[in-house]
Amino acid sequence: MANAKEIFKEFLKNLYWFLDDKDLTKSESVVLVYVQEPTGSVAKGVVKIGGKSFTFTAILNERLNSVELDSKAFHFYLKLDDIVKYLKERLGITLDGTEGE
Repeated sequence: MANAKEIFKEFLKNLYWFLDDKDLTKSESVVLVYVQEPTGSVAKGVVKIGGKSFTFTAILNERLNSVELDSKAFHFYLKLDDIVKYLKERLGITLDGTEGE
């Protein structure tokens, strides 16, 4: 299995799909404006919800095997195992070099 930083990077590359699946608002679309390449265990970005933009921070905690996404618009705490499962089941992305089924 991939290491924590590889999982974190792959999750950030596919963050749009995660936010879209979470349906943060029932009436406004959520647009991922950008997310930067992680610097160590931290990445920052911007989402647009309706007409408002919100910055967010994504933090990888290798000690707890988790990722935290924090913004004024949303807050998620995700275990790395759940991220790996999401990437495989929802997007067909595996992190061991094989394609999803």
